[in-house]
Amino acid sequence: MNVAVSADWVWAEYQNIAANDLFITYGVAEMQLMSVVGSGGIYIGNNSTATAVNGTDFGLALTNSAFVDRIFAITNSGDAAFTLTDTPPLSLVGGDGAFVIVAQPDKTAFYPGESSPFTLRFKPLEFGQHSAAVKIATDIDELPLFAFEVAGCGDSGAAMVLLGTNGVEIVAGSGAEISNGTDFGEWRIDAMSGVAHSFTITNTGTHALSVDDIYFSGSEGFKLFEPFAATSVAPGGAMTFGVLFESGIAVEHVADMVVVNNSPGTPHRFEVRGRATTPLLSFETQSYVDLGTAGKFNFENNKPLTVEGWVHYDDITGTQMIYSKNNGRKSTYSHMFGMRNEGTTLAAYTGEGGTPKTTWRDIEITPPLVTGRWYHLAFSFDGTNLYGYVNGVLQGSQPFSYNCYTAHNAKIGGYSDSVGTKGLIYDMRLWDYARSRSEIAAQALLPPN
Repeated sequence: MNVAVSADWVWAEYQNIAANDLFITYGVAEMQLMSVVGSGGIYIGNNSTATAVNGTDFGLALTNSAFVDRIFAITNSGDAAFTLTDTPPLSLVGGDGAFVIVAQPDKTAFYPGESSPFTLRFKPLEFGQHSAAVKIATDIDELPLFAFEVAGCGDSGAAMVLLGTNGVEIVAGSGAEISNGTDFGEWRIDAMSGVAHSFTITNTGTHALSVDDIYFSGSEGFKLFEPFAATSVAPGGAMTFGVLFESGIAVEHVADMVVVNNSPGTPHRFEVRGRATTPLLSFETQSYVDLGTAGKFNFENNKPLTVEGWVHYDDITGTQMIYSKNNGRKSTYSHMFGMRNEGTTLAAYTGEGGTPKTTWRDIEITPPLVTGRWYHLAFSFDGTNLYGYVNGVLQGSQPFSYNCYTAHNAKIGGYSDSVGTKGLIYDMRLWDYARSRSEIAAQALLPPN
């Protein structure tokens, strides 16, 4: 006879070798089965996470004062006895002392149908989330260790409400809004000071609110009026702090403002944003801005560079430069960049020292430029070829070279004694390297307001 035993049944095989007959009989074996029951008679699974459904999530409890007790039970749901093998039978792992076993089961040997309660207490010493693992060792072969998670949140008794401008509440996780002052709007780089907004923290709880830190993540354009020092706000009290937005980089700035405190849901994080802009330059027929002969405009001959800026044309006729470097407003030229041929081509001039010298390099624009709208024009020179872009889209390229004459004046606009850019120029930039297509495309997403 061959015999095999499983968790819940026994089978025996008899074989009559002489008669070559096979007989099989079955019999049900006794089974060990332990259940752990939580609130409302809901079973707790092995290795389960805490949930309010069965009471393993204890919810909120005030730190250093209140506690929450929960009663659970171990039950023998099988038809064979089992034993809890540890002393004491239950143990806790983790939890930082926030959980304790108030009452152990009153027995370690459980016969079929028997049950014994045990009590766990959540009494947090610090605010915030706490969790621990409850472990029960048994002599059940298939389940030598039963474990489940318990969790709870220490409540400081403080409750923070953050108010922006006009007393409008700023909800955690919210985006920047004009209505509550988290959107700082536009600030011109040439302004004497930045944009300042005030915010107020109120404590609507029953215990002191500890504001431990306020900081920004994501942009250097935002800062507090004054260095922050940890502050305690009494119940019903308030504190006010100021935020300043200013930046020397003319882009939209987005950051998270984070308020670290001891109320539930900390840290309180929300979005702030603001836009730093450069002033618009308005040009008539012979207008230009003379930047002089400063060394920052004097590159080595044929050094890679990028010229880019926003242009709003009032007149599209003739030849109109957005950046030039020349002797006064006449020949000789180091180089020039702009448009010509009634807005059908981007144009760059090789100047007296270029190859070939004094030659226009034209890149066809599709579709042509028109008056009355903003365009982002960009010229990126890698030392061999010049690439032309309109609104971040590559229009084409041409071979290019130039000599840079240190005595020549750099200008925004400018071309000749009688011809200049007609319209508005905004955020002109000169870079000492060839900007990539992705960099230029990103800049083209930031048009003037």
